[in-house]
Amino acid sequence: MNEVKTDIAVQVARIVGDDGLVATADLAAYAVDGLVPAAVALPDSVEKVSRLLAFANEAGLAVVPRGGGTAMSMGSIPRRVDLVISLQRLNAVVDHSPEDLTVTVQAGVTLGRLQSVLAQHGQMLAVDPPLPGQATIGGILATNASGPLRYQFGTPRDLVLGTLVVYPDGAVAKAGGRTVKNVAGYDMSRLHIGAFGTLGIIVETTCKVSPIPKKLITVAGNFDTLLAASAAARALRMARIVPWSLVLTSPSLLPTTGHGYTVAVRLGGPPAVIEPQAQRAIDALKDAQGSQVGEMAQAEDGFWPAVRDWPASVGDDNSSVIRIGVAPSHVRDVMTSINDIASRSGLTATLLAYPGAATIYCHLPAATEKLADAIGSMLAVGKEWNGHLVVQRAPLTLKARLPVWGAASADALTQRVKETFDPKGILNPGRFVGGL
Repeated sequence: MNEVKTDIAVQVARIVGDDGLVATADLAAYAVDGLVPAAVALPDSVEKVSRLLAFANEAGLAVVPRGGGTAMSMGSIPRRVDLVISLQRLNAVVDHSPEDLTVTVQAGVTLGRLQSVLAQHGQMLAVDPPLPGQATIGGILATNASGPLRYQFGTPRDLVLGTLVVYPDGAVAKAGGRTVKNVAGYDMSRLHIGAFGTLGIIVETTCKVSPIPKKLITVAGNFDTLLAASAAARALRMARIVPWSLVLTSPSLLPTTGHGYTVAVRLGGPPAVIEPQAQRAIDALKDAQGSQVGEMAQAEDGFWPAVRDWPASVGDDNSSVIRIGVAPSHVRDVMTSINDIASRSGLTATLLAYPGAATIYCHLPAATEKLADAIGSMLAVGKEWNGHLVVQRAPLTLKARLPVWGAASADALTQRVKETFDPKGILNPGRFVGGL
């Protein structure tokens, strides 16, 4: 380690203590796109996060906030990585008010642990991004990550009531509150949701929670063609049911799916309400000429966790995962175009779509030279259908050549916001839209 890196580590240790500093031999595990930080801090208080950011801001260090590490492959390659601040030791459940349906937690609490705490009171946080045992609440908010439950409950941005944020100069600011009706004027909390930690570091949040349903039923069917599966998904959206989740997968995407395209819908609520809905869903899939139509046994233990985790767990470091957001009415057209592009490029695309939540995930397994051209063609398809594309994961050898944030760019307003909150540009430099 050179003298500059040694000095950074020494200064960080003075703030967090030796037990809050990751050993030099372990720094490579915290690399971001191959860039190894000079130091990794594990603060156990908001005050230490504040002091770390104030130090980094004064020294002009590039800071990367980190939660459970499940989304570190997202974003453009950073310009620099000097200091990683991991929030995993900020992991307290600060307050839970079951009667008010709210919970306040520190950013390092994992979603899995929070769900276990809430389940003791018959409640849940209605968000399900991949890998809940690792994903932290702070990381989920920073990336606005969601999963199958998005159809019914929206994204994390829709569940946040308030936040506590540490800004680059070390200032700590609170926005929103701990009650459902608390915001007057600008809702500053939402400014940070999905901002990728480029404006400040979320250290605490208050969210709305929901009752765990009395019963969950999943109805599924298989279809020979994408055209038939898309028609079935549309029929479910038009049926007299209230889906919690709706998914359409490529053939054999999961061990629990059949050889054709699979369409599955999840219903939640009192048995007297959802059992008739389940029958209507079965009728809709049969009318759409589906095979093996019926209720799926043990779906909550096998199928839905596999669907939830698929975008993060499929493939390896040599493969890519692309997310495309497009209007529900265009999902079939975009999926068809993606399959055609992949086929022309000699690639095999595997697709998982949430038709009602306007999201398509595409896995491309090989790091070939044709991959960049294929993703460029997919970007054009997204623009054609008024959608947007994000490369969630790609081989490092190709990532610098890829439009990681699709056609998105940082407009003048976004740049002014960044300059206002982070004038020295120390937070996640270069990783966000438009190189912010």
